[in-house]
Amino acid sequence: MSLTVAAVPLPGSPDITCNASRIRAALAEVAARGARLAVFPEGALSGYAKADLGTPEVWAGYDFALHDRELASIAAACRELGVYAALGGVRRVGGRPPLNAVYVLSDRGEPVAVYGKRRLSHTELEGWYTPGRAPAVVRIDGWRFGIAVCIEVQFHELFAAYESMGVDGVLFPSAGFGPSFSTSLQAHAGLCGLWIAAAAPMAAGVAGPDGSWMAFGDAPCAVSLDRGDPRFHVALELARPWRREARKGDIYRVG
Repeated sequence: MSLTVAAVPLPGSPDITCNASRIRAALAEVAARGARLAVFPEGALSGYAKADLGTPEVWAGYDFALHDRELASIAAACRELGVYAALGGVRRVGGRPPLNAVYVLSDRGEPVAVYGKRRLSHTELEGWYTPGRAPAVVRIDGWRFGIAVCIEVQFHELFAAYESMGVDGVLFPSAGFGPSFSTSLQAHAGLCGLWIAAAAPMAAGVAGPDGSWMAFGDAPCAVSLDRGDPRFHVALELARPWRREARKGDIYRVG
């Protein structure tokens, strides 16, 4: 069974209501193109750190209630359109800075996962965010996806861990997308045999399990993921199982 996934580049801002309106409009656009899942950038709803919000002191007056109401409005749009959405926002954690969160909303308008970014940068640790503690895996129409965010691209072990959990792909919201990110995501996809759907403010794309970009650019893209696609026979049916056996080491034992 195939699954159409959209990756949507969307600029962030400190205006939560404006951000939510853009997300809902983009959801309608990609749903009309047949998307079942749409991936949006890091901080797409909340705004991201100093790029959009100025200084960490912003949290003292941040309208978390408005953030949660607009998140609910996006969930309602998911229900109306029959699509899933993965988008960056924030989540309160007591008296500490919020999680840099990725919310996955279902086609029933329900949150099915909240991932807290685990590998925070030095800047993010300076009052911006609290690190998350655990991986997250979501199931959509029989497909399983892990979640990683932005600078976590520098940690191959996160992607390898998801591969060991048997996921089909990784959803990758980001606030940046330089040349090294593109190269690294292709490497993670190819080395793990995973689809990776990446979205940042200025670019978005979907990499196939052979490490090639199926689509990439500065406009929303929608790509059909198909485990039976002959282009990925080697990556999925030969290379990925071989690597798994090779890591166990049994195939190299003699006598």
